[in-house]
Amino acid sequence: MQGIALKKAVSVLFIVLWLCGASRAFQSQPARSVAITFDDLPGIVHAKGDDLAAIQAINRKLLQVLKNHHVPATGFVVGTNTLDRGNAKERVAILQEWLSAGMAIGNHSYSHLDFNTVTVGQFERDTIRGEGALRPVLERNSRPLRFFRFPYNHVGDTAAKKLEFQHFLADHHYEIATCTVENSDWAFDVLYYDNSSNHDAAGMQRVRDAYVKTTEEAFAYYEKMSAQLFGHEIPQTMLMHVNELNADSLDGILNMLEKRGYRFVSLAEAQSDPAYQTPDSYVGPDGRLWIHRWAPAKGRKDDFDHRPLPPRWVLNEYTRLTQRQTPPYNLGN
Repeated sequence: MQGIALKKAVSVLFIVLWLCGASRAFQSQPARSVAITFDDLPGIVHAKGDDLAAIQAINRKLLQVLKNHHVPATGFVVGTNTLDRGNAKERVAILQEWLSAGMAIGNHSYSHLDFNTVTVGQFERDTIRGEGALRPVLERNSRPLRFFRFPYNHVGDTAAKKLEFQHFLADHHYEIATCTVENSDWAFDVLYYDNSSNHDAAGMQRVRDAYVKTTEEAFAYYEKMSAQLFGHEIPQTMLMHVNELNADSLDGILNMLEKRGYRFVSLAEAQSDPAYQTPDSYVGPDGRLWIHRWAPAKGRKDDFDHRPLPPRWVLNEYTRLTQRQTPPYNLGN
């Protein structure tokens, strides 16, 4: 009997110690939040750019995963992807699906112009034209048009252009949609589409695995960087794109983020954090994430050249498949 009592006492002690350790671990974990955003809504499927059924399937899968994880995401609409097609009515209906699912949508311009290569006037006109795909559906849902995201994250290659367009955005009641984390999904998606077209299930799985791993490495890097800049981790804003890769990988990415202690918030909530008022002093050709732009204002050297990148085999395959040495989002690679 004494032996049984001793075993019970040891078991109780073990449980108490385990709970104390778990409690300390929980208390030491930083409070983390992230806003999930998607560019190029309603999407382009490479060579299947006009494949409405494929685009509808991608969006519905994305929305279902977002709803399953209770994510209030924001999608950024490219006007020409929506209105310059024979099936514009069906593409506008995809925007309605996003709103009906409780998501937000914002302006990503009409033609996805590169601000570095056009005048301020051209870019302003393209921004206003982009509202044509947005305002009618937003007004029907009594929703405001609040956010503008720059194509390629190019906010102005000269200080004068940057400042002039910022005044334009303020006059039109826009808030810049920032991003502090990205995972180079544009590179992975080219490989994924190639494997999908060739019915290479093993190749698709390899790309998905590498993609989720790279995404986790990016979050670990920017968690550390934000803590160094601000003394604590800030709410992150995550940039992805509406494509087949994310439709098939999003559940794994959100599961990974949940394991890292993230809760999902709206873009408006993330950007209400005081960190987002930090001056953006960068002027140049790169589409840098805002956390890199803020580093000089916080008195720190921007470690842009050492940010996490996809594995070399992914970048090599991207170059082989596209015959491009420079990534489409000009993030400095």
